[in-house]
Amino acid sequence: MNRTKAERYGARGSDALGVSAGIGQSSKLDANLKRADGGLREGFIHAYSARGQRLVETPFRLGVGESSTTVPLDLPLELRNQVARVEIAGERSAGAVSLLDARSQWQRVALISGEAREEAQPLLAPLYYIYKALRPFAEIVEPKGSNLAAGIRDAFSQNATVLMLADIGTLSGDVKQRVDDWVKRGGVLVRFSGPRLENGGDELLPAPLRIGGRTLGGALSWSTPQPLASFNETSLFADLEVPAEVTVNRQVLADPAQLGPDATVWARLKDGTPLVTAQKRGDGQIVLFHVTANSNWSNLPLSGLFVDMLRRIATLGGTVAASGEATVADAGDASKAPDSPAVLPPLQTLDGFGVLKSPPPTAQPIPANKANKMIPSLDHPPGYYGAGGSPRAINVLGAKSTLEPLPSLPAQAQRLSYESEGAKPLKSWLLLAALSLLFLDIMAVIYLQRGDLRLGRPMPRAPAATAFVVAIAGLAVAVAMASPLHAQTFRGTTPQHTSPL
Repeated sequence: MNRTKAERYGARGSDALGVSAGIGQSSKLDANLKRADGGLREGFIHAYSARGQRLVETPFRLGVGESSTTVPLDLPLELRNQVARVEIAGERSAGAVSLLDARSQWQRVALISGEAREEAQPLLAPLYYIYKALRPFAEIVEPKGSNLAAGIRDAFSQNATVLMLADIGTLSGDVKQRVDDWVKRGGVLVRFSGPRLENGGDELLPAPLRIGGRTLGGALSWSTPQPLASFNETSLFADLEVPAEVTVNRQVLADPAQLGPDATVWARLKDGTPLVTAQKRGDGQIVLFHVTANSNWSNLPLSGLFVDMLRRIATLGGTVAASGEATVADAGDASKAPDSPAVLPPLQTLDGFGVLKSPPPTAQPIPANKANKMIPSLDHPPGYYGAGGSPRAINVLGAKSTLEPLPSLPAQAQRLSYESEGAKPLKSWLLLAALSLLFLDIMAVIYLQRGDLRLGRPMPRAPAATAFVVAIAGLAVAVAMASPLHAQTFRGTTPQHTSPL
């Protein structure tokens, strides 16, 4: 059934609408509509790919007095990760557009644990906190069975882009080779420590580990549990706030003598020992948490920081190709985080009508460690910043933004508008000036033709008087032609006079 334009886009009201898009609690791509206040508004939300293809059209409705509503965009995972722009149909405003980057893409994350009896104590299971942290932001793949080789094979068959192993000691044989090839093709391997990894490791680690662990705050230890240090600017977790109550009482230690330049430390304890290390391996990444995934060695999994850390690691994944076992294409800006520049130059910016254009000359680069909290301004307009293959989106509205009406004007304020004056025609005055110059020229010619000025003799009074009268008559005619009455009559209009009676 064909719909009219008004039915398709809704009646446009005077209240301004804004939108911010991202992964919501519904485990879908949500569009959050915002406004200050107003009556009934209905319309549509459009989602576009980077090539401008419309991927979905979803209706929305704001009731009388409603200031916000959430509209889920129901798309398959493959299409959802292609959405680059969400906008309100019919609204030409930068606030009615929400740009997306790799942080809004969902990845398939496979979880495998070395714990044999997780079902007996689910709240203490190594995968419990990982599952709770990633469930709102990723598609979880849980292989069936407890066999490690079968679980990894099942995860790869479902095109998982991130593989998290909790307390898996040593990978060897065909399993090790399969995982190593998968990582080199772009997969992300995340490993959590535990008693098994404490007694030995393998080559699929960012750095070799020391045999045995480190206990902090035990009965036979002089040290106390260590808090976390602030993240440096080159870390994947840069600009995340570290809670003071998060402490570590046990960890595995990387061998500092074999900690090569290709290994990066993303998190440290206050005493400087590594807590999270990473290494680039081919097109993929290997990440190691030096603590367990549950609360046995640290209370980090109980904090909100753990959720933010895992969410950023999940964005390291890419898109698995349809053919092959694990051909992963680099699709996330976070995968380049350790080697990313300190500043992100403007790539494309939004104008006031929500159109992506080349950045203006006044646009300035933004610090990479402040991109997540950047508020658009004149120097940093909304748009895409960074490299062309992995840009960072800066939007007018965020998830916590609200729209409020402008405050009322103070009592002493006055409303002023631009005064408009009609055009004043100069044709009559220019004509008067031209005629004046013409008659002055006539008088000069008369005097010169007589020759009396050159002989120094006075002219007769009669010719001089005649010339003077002619000049005065000419000027009178010119003034009459330049008058408003004559100008109106010349234009074909007659002034209207009001009779006193």
